[in-house]
Amino acid sequence: MTHEHLLFIPRKAKIAITVIALCVFCASVLVVLLFLRDIDKNGAVSTALTLAQTAVAGLSVIAIIFYTKFTVDISDLKRRNSQFLTAELPTAMEIIEYQEPDFVEIDGDYQAPPVSSKVVVKIRHSRDTHYCNYIIEAYGTAQRVYVQVNVKRMVVSYFLDCASLDDEEMKSRLSYVVSAAETAGYRYEYSRVHDSAEGGVSIQLRLFRDLSDEFLVSPAERLFVANDFASMTRSLIRALPKTTALSQGA
Repeated sequence: MTHEHLLFIPRKAKIAITVIALCVFCASVLVVLLFLRDIDKNGAVSTALTLAQTAVAGLSVIAIIFYTKFTVDISDLKRRNSQFLTAELPTAMEIIEYQEPDFVEIDGDYQAPPVSSKVVVKIRHSRDTHYCNYIIEAYGTAQRVYVQVNVKRMVVSYFLDCASLDDEEMKSRLSYVVSAAETAGYRYEYSRVHDSAEGGVSIQLRLFRDLSDEFLVSPAERLFVANDFASMTRSLIRALPKTTALSQGA
């Protein structure tokens, strides 16, 4: 077991194991007290003392594992962070627009066909950085998205060219998207931002999400967040008219 795994043991698991160890320890002490009433049962007392010593040793190990800070391999965490941004998120984006298969009668030999994605994802990312820019081409649009994953926090910014929409109509169209995002744990805001890198002023829908301590080392957590992001992006692109998505040259 590596230091990394020790550090990221879920808090609930730590508490549960600690409680179990305490119960075993208390039970051992109780057995010792009961048998000490009869000095003729030295064998039983020795056994009970052994159990108590084992429990104490277990508690000591728990204290060392759960409550001591370990050095984490930063380079490995950076690698996992980059892998999430450059491989896992783009893979999840395949469902933003795809060719849905025909309905078939299901039977014992049924096997779902692979995803036939229509999405083109273009990416701009520098190694060891915790942010990434994407252009997602789907439904005849090219939507620019910025994603930052900083170990325990995720920020998603959708750049919206809403020249054909006033603010109220844009917010109305995106009400379902932001409502679903809030349910998934995001906070959001609309803002007008001067983008010196791309030029011009953009309206941004920015979403913030706190990640669990286990995020970078838990495949289930990363898959959950990636799928949520892809579903949210799909809803956003479909909610806006085609003229609102940024072109590749924006």
